[in-house]
Amino acid sequence: MSLDSGPLKIELSEFSIKHPDTRLSMAETSSPPGIVIKVDGALDTQNSGDFQVVLAGALEIAKEYGALVLDLSRLNYISSTGVGTLTNILVESRRHQLPFFLCAISVQARSILDVLGFTSFFPLIDECGEAP
Repeated sequence: MSLDSGPLKIELSEFSIKHPDTRLSMAETSSPPGIVIKVDGALDTQNSGDFQVVLAGALEIAKEYGALVLDLSRLNYISSTGVGTLTNILVESRRHQLPFFLCAISVQARSILDVLGFTSFFPLIDECGEAP
């Protein structure tokens, strides 16, 4: 199965143009089966609203692939607003009975999640999977 994200590819590009310090990319993975959105940069008050719109579209696509995984290995900053956005996506994924994971969280982002008490709240995996 090939990843045909249609409008989401446009949304990823528009997001990166509007927020040049944060880039998003998407790929299909085999382990866990699903799609991965890689976040490179910061997730903060400036871009959280747009990020949530992109992830709402990704949730729809992920339903066909089995899971939504956020690769946070290159996330260098996340604000409390960004954590709130991740929480909203977790709630929506559960509502749709779609597995949702955070993977390979950067040291900077993990320390913020730890301080805010959210590390245990999110399903975490060490590896983000490999492209089939």
